[in-house]
Amino acid sequence: MNPLVALTSAVLMAASSTPTERFGLFVGSNDGGPGRIRLRYASSDAQQVAKLLGQLGGVPSTHSAVLVDPVRADFEAQIARLERDIAAARAAGARAELVLYFSGHADETGLLLGRDRIDYTELRRMLEEVPAQVRVAILDSCHAGAIIRTKGGRHVPAFLVDASTTVHGQAFLTASSANEAAQESDRIRGSYFTSSLLTGLRGAADATRDGKVTLTEAYQFAF
Repeated sequence: MNPLVALTSAVLMAASSTPTERFGLFVGSNDGGPGRIRLRYASSDAQQVAKLLGQLGGVPSTHSAVLVDPVRADFEAQIARLERDIAAARAAGARAELVLYFSGHADETGLLLGRDRIDYTELRRMLEEVPAQVRVAILDSCHAGAIIRTKGGRHVPAFLVDASTTVHGQAFLTASSANEAAQESDRIRGSYFTSSLLTGLRGAADATRDGKVTLTEAYQFAF
């Protein structure tokens, strides 16, 4: 039996009269700009995460977008679309949840999209402007942990399963600390972190054997 991926605390699991709509933006950027080695698997990692969350995580194709080697304008356009779509979902009475996944190059101050960049402070602001009750950012890149140094940053590899439908906020799951490098492998044809995360979400991380994999369990399994 396939486990249900519980992206947030039982927000996804609790019986509630409030419908939940989940949205996803999955970004794979192999190009880190001049002077950086081109990655091989960032785009396929993003596609695999999008596929899995579509199958097991309740993110339908109508609410999912995959960007491969985007420029900054592409990213901003998708964020703007998410703002509109999520605002419409909430206006219709639904609870909205967002997952942002990024695989690619980054440095100590931001994500690198070819010759463009998105500073971590800008990324936080963009996400905070999306009107979802829960926003989860998964960053599989070097130095991604530096985002927790921005004002108000929290490193929260977790939403514990409970019976609440009032959980809200923002969390960042990162593949590396502020001064670490993330790695990919030809043997597994992907990044170590994302490969482990996918394995965990498919069921290996279900430590409680309850048929549900929370992000807490998946992150602890992968990291």
